[in-house]
Amino acid sequence: MSIVQIVESYRDSEDNEFFFRNDPYSTAGVKEMLVWLEEHTDFKVEVIPHWQFKTKTRGSFSDYSYGIRIEK
Repeated sequence: MSIVQIVESYRDSEDNEFFFRNDPYSTAGVKEMLVWLEEHTDFKVEVIPHWQFKTKTRGSFSDYSYGIRIEK
């Protein structure tokens, strides 16, 4: 049996949530920063699964496919 969660409503992003058009772990500089945060601070980077969010506005500039949440 599979459990499927459906995202039904829109909300503003939280202050600790960041969204990207490209995978941040494949982007030079961003990957190193995220890895450094986890290795040298108390911050943890959590990847937000793509099925948990949709952008409300469509268009090449505002379509986000990747999200992360930074927790302390």
